[in-house]
Amino acid sequence: MANKFKLYEHSDNLIIYASGVSNINNYSRLGADREKQLLEKTILNNNLSKIIYFSSCGIYDIKNMNCYSIHKLDMEEFIKNISDNYLIFRLPIIIGKDNNKYGLCQYFFNSIKNDEYFKVWKNTYRYLIDIDDVVEIIHFILDNKYYNNEVINISSLIKINIMDIIDFFESILNKKARYDFNEIISNYDIDISKLRKVLLESKIYKKNYAKIILNKYYK
Repeated sequence: MANKFKLYEHSDNLIIYASGVSNINNYSRLGADREKQLLEKTILNNNLSKIIYFSSCGIYDIKNMNCYSIHKLDMEEFIKNISDNYLIFRLPIIIGKDNNKYGLCQYFFNSIKNDEYFKVWKNTYRYLIDIDDVVEIIHFILDNKYYNNEVINISSLIKINIMDIIDFFESILNKKARYDFNEIISNYDIDISKLRKVLLESKIYKKNYAKIILNKYYK
């Protein structure tokens, strides 16, 4: 993520904070504390700069709240209490060329490709977004000085059933996935009304957006 914002690397009034826990399944209190300490040091040493922090839309999955989501909420509150010049962007599942190997889509792709057995949450939906669109939207918001001291959801409009993601990977790999269902339901909504105020027209609002970006990076 940090590499996508090199444009602001030498900015005197903007700090893109992209350091954090990348593997949500291997969350540790030590890693979370380390992130908070580094963030605090960054803010205090750059008190005249706007801090940009990336949080997670997973915090809306209240019924399945995990330690990672709780950590993100904690970090958000920490920033609000210690800084008076910030923007927090909550992001859904990000798809890009350098996909996080611990991410959901990459996990499905690798598991199917390597004939590995995996568990699937039943009746579960997720929002996907292209990393290029995330960067473009944030550039637009920052360059036009929209918002200050706010939390903004950056997400696509339409969520996708994860079974459709698995079906897609089965199709392009020409392999049958080996999985079993876990009786956990995860289906939440993301409010992007703030985003739509500044982006009246965007491809992220298309109904087939998820399939478009899966084709872009995997087919």
